[in-house]
Amino acid sequence: MKTLLPSWPWTLALVCALSMGGAWGQSGPSPAHVQAAQQKLQMIDISAEQRLAALRQSLLKTAMEGPTEVKSTQWIDHTGALRESSSFTSGMLVRGVRVLSDPASPGVEKVQSKDQKAVLEKACERSAHERASPWHHVTLDVVVSSHLNPSDRFPAQKIALELRQQIHHRTAQSPHWRVSNKVTYANTYDKALLTQGEQNLPLRLNVMVGLDPQSAPSNPTFAMRWEVSHRLERALFLTQQHWVTLPQAGVAASGLEPVVSAQIQAVVETFHRAMDARMACLPPQFEAQLDPDKTLRINAGHLSGLRLGDVLVIADRQKIPARIMEPGNLEGVTLAEVRSVYAYSAELKTIAGVMPKGAAQWVAMPYTP
Repeated sequence: MKTLLPSWPWTLALVCALSMGGAWGQSGPSPAHVQAAQQKLQMIDISAEQRLAALRQSLLKTAMEGPTEVKSTQWIDHTGALRESSSFTSGMLVRGVRVLSDPASPGVEKVQSKDQKAVLEKACERSAHERASPWHHVTLDVVVSSHLNPSDRFPAQKIALELRQQIHHRTAQSPHWRVSNKVTYANTYDKALLTQGEQNLPLRLNVMVGLDPQSAPSNPTFAMRWEVSHRLERALFLTQQHWVTLPQAGVAASGLEPVVSAQIQAVVETFHRAMDARMACLPPQFEAQLDPDKTLRINAGHLSGLRLGDVLVIADRQKIPARIMEPGNLEGVTLAEVRSVYAYSAELKTIAGVMPKGAAQWVAMPYTP
C-alpha cells in the first residue's frame, strides 16, 4: 500500500488541560501529595472517556477534510464468490488538537483542530512554556576519529571535550530537547546489571571530530560531523558539518585558546538553532510496550520531563493517523496516565479506552496543556 506519510515522527500533537503536577521520580510522595493526586485523578476519570471520544471524533473529522487515498481489491474465492477489500490512507498532518470544556454546556466536550499544512509550514507559534514538558531526550556521543596521528589527537580530544560541555550547557534549559551522554559498559554482565534503559532512548546525536583533509600544518583545521538519527530509522533526521581552526600556537596543556572556544560555541549555537527549529513542531513520541505482567511501559522517564500523573495518548503508529479511516482503527486510540516514573522509563495505566495489546507498534504522545 502506498504511504503518504513517514512512519516517524508522528505529526500529531495533542494538548489539553489534563496534566497534573507531580514529583520527579521521588521514591515516596507525601500523604498530602497522594491525596491531591487522587482528587485530581477522580476529576480526570469523570471526563476521561468524554475527552477520548471528542479526540477520536476530531481526528476522524480532520482526516475526512484532508486528502485520502482509496484502494479497492476484488477477487473470486474458492467457492466462486466475489470478494472485495478496501483500504483508506489519510494524508492528514495534524499538529494541534485541543480539548476544552464548553462553559455554556457543562459536561459537553468540544475539540478545536488547527489547520494542517498552514500550521506546519510556519514556525511553531506556541510559547515555550506551553510544551516545556516533556521534551525530546537525545543520547549524545562525541568521538574522535581513529585515523588521527598522535600530534593531532590531543587537540581533537580537547575540542571533543569542549563540544560535549557546551552542548550540555546550551540544551540544559531547552524546552524542546535535552541530551544525556552515551553510557558504555566494560562487558555484557555490567550492562545487564547496571543499565537503566538509556539504550532505548529514541534519538541519537553523534558528533565525529577529525582533521580536515585540506588542513594546513601551521593552522590545523578540524571538521565536526553532526548526525541525528532515530533508533529505529535508517534515514538521518538532521546532518551538519562545521570546522574549527586552531591558532599557530596550537593547543596548550591547560586547554583551548579563547578564540577556539568561541568558534566551538558558535558551532554549537548554529546546530542548536537548527535542531530547535526541527523539534519545535514535533511532539515527543515514545515507544510503548506491554510486559508479560501486563504492565504498559514507555522508553521515557523524568529525564525526558515526564511526571507522575501526566496523561499520554496511546495509538498504533501503523494505523494512526495514516489509516485512521479504516474500520476499527480509531478504537485503538487510548488515554493512559503515568503511575510510576524512573530515569529513562515510566509505567502507565489506562484511564480511557482499551488496554493496548497484540504485536502492534504502540507509541505514546504527551497529552498536556
